[in-house]
Amino acid sequence: MKLLAIQLQNFWHLWIVQIKNYFSSDAANQIKAIVESANKKTIEGKKISEDMISGYTKLIRDINSTIGLIDDVSQASRQQQESMTQINDAISLLDQTTQQNAHEASSINDMAKENEDLAHNLQQAINRTSFDQASSSRICDVDMIFDMARMKLNHITFKNDAFAKAGSGTKFKVTSHHDCALGKWLASKEGEAISKSKAWDDLKQYHTNVHTMTQDMVDLQTRGYANGQLFAVSNNIETNIGHVVENLNLIRQENCK
Repeated sequence: MKLLAIQLQNFWHLWIVQIKNYFSSDAANQIKAIVESANKKTIEGKKISEDMISGYTKLIRDINSTIGLIDDVSQASRQQQESMTQINDAISLLDQTTQQNAHEASSINDMAKENEDLAHNLQQAINRTSFDQASSSRICDVDMIFDMARMKLNHITFKNDAFAKAGSGTKFKVTSHHDCALGKWLASKEGEAISKSKAWDDLKQYHTNVHTMTQDMVDLQTRGYANGQLFAVSNNIETNIGHVVENLNLIRQENCK
């Protein structure tokens, strides 16, 4: 009986130990599970925090980009406004210029018409009036009077313009005696009765001299020659221009005979 009691006591002790071990193992598993869950939550929380930080970083970057875009748009708007202002100013100026040109063109047209009427009336007056032979030989062809006056003036301004341009020190070619208005007029009349005179031949020579000497003067001036040398060439040009004018007058008189 005593042995049985001892065996029973040992059984209960072993059973209690096993129960304790069982419950201890279960508690450990629960604690482990809780710890693992907490660790998982921590990792998830960390990832969420990192995602939030990344999101805030991107948001800040987007905000900065938006601010930059707003600045660009604002700057572009100011530039566009300035451009529009410039365009409006240009349009206003163009409109004023167009109106002015239209007015000037109208004025020039009126002046041309007046000159044409004046020449016509002058020709009619000449035809109705008796002149002495010398006067008649000078004014019989009004158109030629105007043409020759223009060609004379052209050669005076031709020389002056060449002098002024040469003063800049830049070498250039003056208009040739074939390409100016007088040269073209001479070519158009060559072979006609008006060209059969000594005055015609002299006119062509003096006219050629004017252009050749003017080119020489330009070359000398651009090379820095002394004023004394330039003055001598200038006097020769003036003399030849005078001969051009004289022979144009002679040709006009001979044309009226």
